[in-house]
Amino acid sequence: RTTLLHADVLRARGRPSEAAEKLLRVTVSDPNDLRSALLYEQAALSFLMVKKGGAHVRKYALHLVHAGHRFLKAGHKSHGLRCYHSAVRVYQDKRWTHVE
Repeated sequence: RTTLLHADVLRARGRPSEAAEKLLRVTVSDPNDLRSALLYEQAALSFLMVKKGGAHVRKYALHLVHAGHRFLKAGHKSHGLRCYHSAVRVYQDKRWTHVE
């Protein structure tokens, strides 16, 4: 809970990248799939809020895929599919061949 609150404060202060990094740091060590999925999803949304240099759309989509995977592992199929669907909308019709 503290991490989510801290991330909200960072986003409110215009530091969404830092908020995403804090959230991701917790997911690495968290064995709980549902909690990890929620943190990945919040991190993805934080990357989408980045203003300086434009939103980090690829990071947003990547972390939504991670969230979807963890939601499915936790038995929350509808949430997992929602995350996958949102990620597909980013990747759809892109011809990305390398990291930019």
